[in-house]
Amino acid sequence: MLKFTYADAEVLELFEKLFSKKKENLPAADATEQPAPLMVEEIPFELAIKGRQMVEITEPTVLARISMAVPALFSATASAKTAQLGSKVLYDAILPPGKTLVKSATMPGAFRGFFRGKQYIEGHAQLVQVDTKSAAAASAVSSVMNLGAMVVGQYYMAQLDQQLREINEGISRIAQFQDNQYQSNVYALLVEVQGLSRFQMEILEEEEQRKIQLARLDHLRLECTKLLGHANLSLQGIIEQPYNSFEEYEKALQEAQKWLGYQHSLMLMLTKMAELKFALSLGTISKEQCSIALPEYARSVQNIHNGLKEWHLVQQGKFSIDPEKKARKREGIEGAIFSVVAIFDGNAMFCPVREETLAAIAQQKEGFAVTEKLEEKDLFREEVQLIAREGKVYYLPAV
Repeated sequence: MLKFTYADAEVLELFEKLFSKKKENLPAADATEQPAPLMVEEIPFELAIKGRQMVEITEPTVLARISMAVPALFSATASAKTAQLGSKVLYDAILPPGKTLVKSATMPGAFRGFFRGKQYIEGHAQLVQVDTKSAAAASAVSSVMNLGAMVVGQYYMAQLDQQLREINEGISRIAQFQDNQYQSNVYALLVEVQGLSRFQMEILEEEEQRKIQLARLDHLRLECTKLLGHANLSLQGIIEQPYNSFEEYEKALQEAQKWLGYQHSLMLMLTKMAELKFALSLGTISKEQCSIALPEYARSVQNIHNGLKEWHLVQQGKFSIDPEKKARKREGIEGAIFSVVAIFDGNAMFCPVREETLAAIAQQKEGFAVTEKLEEKDLFREEVQLIAREGKVYYLPAV
């Protein structure tokens, strides 16, 4: 159901004029009628948003569709406002020949329920119940339900676009290294996915276009898994190599930090691509199906994390690294020289370890959270509630 909530005081005046007829003058509702997927109500703004996120709708094409739908929404809820929510049926506004409804001065695309003469209000529109089984009514219902899907789709895709921007920033923070080809491939993949995440009404409304985008997304997912596999193998190679000095270990640690950054970004991209697939399908493909491959890749990443943790513990013991003291035991010739001094000062056998090195060790031992499946909430199946206030329209996602 698409639900509009109005928090502006002017709405009260509109309803008084639009629905001033007595309840007994309204056509009786058929008890067998299905509730219309439209509902308009006026409630206090603070009550409407209490404990809920409010997301402004800024996409021009979506706003245009909402503006077109508002007059229909007013008439669709005549019984809701005059019969205490008794029935939710569609009504036609009947006017004398040559007369038109007066445009609303406070809401773009909306109309008031009366028509003017030369100077004053000449009369009100007559509301006649529409047969909801007719093709026109079915088309109106379908149009509004499609609008609801567009609102939810825009919300999902706007979130994904922002999250992909954050991934981009994370990749930018990874230091340059010799394999520039790999880095350029990761950037190219991200740019392609970001392009698909841009909301485009004409693509979401056209099934064939959405199929093309979904096929493109599947191709990009395969590219992402290849790059992720490369990062996993590189980290595994670092873990398996022997290191005879702390300097060698520290150099390998820095290399691992770069690959871990790419691994993190690519795993996030796989998750976002699963979410994008769900958004592009407008909920027709289940979240479970969209993320069916995530558990396998999550396990492979987690295995690398477990290996990294064990590797660091071994190196920590081998080179006598003390994270609390931020120091390590001297080794080689340096250790032999200071062993004499250590007879008088036990701390002489230890030298400081750089803060950056200790931070990298701690981060790699901890790893990062790996997503195995998407959250179960499906906003496409929830009531789509919009709220209009001060000339703006907001979407209130279901709690």
